[in-house]
Amino acid sequence: MFFAPTLLCKNCSQPIPLTRSVEANVVPKQCPWPWGNDTLNFACLACRYVFEYSEDDCHWHSFGSLEKLVGYQLLVPCGIDHCVGLIQIHFVTGPGLSQEHGKDYANSFRAFGVPCTEGRHRTTGKFETHLSFLPLSEF
Repeated sequence: MFFAPTLLCKNCSQPIPLTRSVEANVVPKQCPWPWGNDTLNFACLACRYVFEYSEDDCHWHSFGSLEKLVGYQLLVPCGIDHCVGLIQIHFVTGPGLSQEHGKDYANSFRAFGVPCTEGRHRTTGKFETHLSFLPLSEF
C-alpha cells in the first residue's frame, strides 16, 4: 500500500495526489503542505474543475500503486472585465507533457472561485489562452 499527501476534488471528490508516495503499512502522521500558509489553485483531471486549496485540505490517502508523477503550473490571464491579473493553476499527472498539452488543458479547465494575482475570483468558463506551461517537479 502507498500513501501520498492528497487533495480531494471539491467538485467530484476524486483524489489529487501531490507528492511522491510512501510505501508503508501505517498512515504517516503529518501531511506535508510545502507551501506554508499559502493557498494554491489545483485542477482535478477527472472533472477538469479548478479550486483553491490550503493546508487544511491536504490529507494522507492510500493507493494500491502510483505511477511517476510530475507537478505542472499553467499560467492563464484572468479575463474578468479586462483584468490584468493572472491565475496560476497547478495539476499533477504523468511526465512528458508538451506546450501543446498546456493549451489543451487550459481549454478544458473550469474555474470555481479561484483568485487571480489582482484578487478577483473567477467562477466560470474556459480559459481561452495560456501564457506559460511549466513542469515544476517530479514526485
